[in-house]
Amino acid sequence: MKFFQAMTILILSIALVGCAANNPALDPKIQEANSSVYEVLIADYYNMVQFRLSEDVHMKLEQGEYYEISDTLEAAIPEEADYAWWCMFVEFPSGLTDPQITDFGYLLKDINADGQPELFWILSDGRILALFTVWDAKPVLLGAYWPRSRVSVTEDGHLLVLGSGGADSQLYQVLQIPSNGEANILAEFGQDVGQAYQITDGKKESITQQKLTELIETYFEVETMDFSKEIQPLSP
Repeated sequence: MKFFQAMTILILSIALVGCAANNPALDPKIQEANSSVYEVLIADYYNMVQFRLSEDVHMKLEQGEYYEISDTLEAAIPEEADYAWWCMFVEFPSGLTDPQITDFGYLLKDINADGQPELFWILSDGRILALFTVWDAKPVLLGAYWPRSRVSVTEDGHLLVLGSGGADSQLYQVLQIPSNGEANILAEFGQDVGQAYQITDGKKESITQQKLTELIETYFEVETMDFSKEIQPLSP
């Protein structure tokens, strides 16, 4: 475990220095503070995976026993994200026939070009479990994802989130991450029981199926980032 922690610190340092080279305005003290925050979140991730992979995990969950998360991670999860976080926590081994610690990894990638890398909790097959950033030396959860809520990242750093409530219910969101850590909704649309809609300035309006198809083609049928060669193994 000590080796795992040492390698984590080294990788974090390299990532932060690399981002600073592209953005000299990022203060070294901020780099150090952000590195410490991510180190804690990666350790939390490791503990969560170990708990979920334990042989008696189902019995533990039935008895209301969960792994203990750090104050840093708890502070990063806003109340409105509790449901998404719980879904991710319960379902994240989904799709893995025989999940092992080697199936889980993390990634540091500056996706909004502010000199500060975001932290991805990610599977070895590229599926993203959670995405964090740091603002004012504090962690911010940008999203937690599971089979009914998936995310990809476009080449220009936008988040494409596809949520599903069933065969006839989908929600598409295009999000932008500004430097203050709060995701802005650039576009939001979907369909509910076959009725297509678009949400603009918080107002939901019905649209035609043709318009929905055009929105999907415009925003979601685009090139997305391939993280497969950048994932760091979570295993020590």
